[in-house]
Amino acid sequence: IFKMVYRKLGTSGETSVLTQWKSGWNPFSVPGYKKKIKRIKVYYTGTEGTLTFNYKSEDGYVDRSFDIDLSVNPANSIQDQYEGTNEAKVFIHFPVYNQIDDPAPNSEYYQWSITEDGSETWSIDRVEFQYETDPNLYD
Repeated sequence: IFKMVYRKLGTSGETSVLTQWKSGWNPFSVPGYKKKIKRIKVYYTGTEGTLTFNYKSEDGYVDRSFDIDLSVNPANSIQDQYEGTNEAKVFIHFPVYNQIDDPAPNSEYYQWSITEDGSETWSIDRVEFQYETDPNLYD
């Protein structure tokens, strides 16, 4: 839903606009097999705000999120998750495996979503998933 207002007299504009995008359920071109996500790379541009990237499994066991700080310049960052240059940024996420309350991301289908609630321009150029295919057929 978008709200647009026109006034002849000047007023303060919106301070933020919620942006949401959600994928469909994706088998990563290998239907019938479970996939264990090993790494997610997000290629993006932006200078201000925070992107929240969520991914979940169709069986409901995995529902995780991580944040990307758009203001970080990877060339000057000592944080290992940020790579690239200020014009071509990459954020790398490695899922945590086998915690008692948070199982490894191992599923046939995944869905992901991206949200951001600022007012600055940003873009996602691509998202890469590295995964390992489980040799056992999905039951």
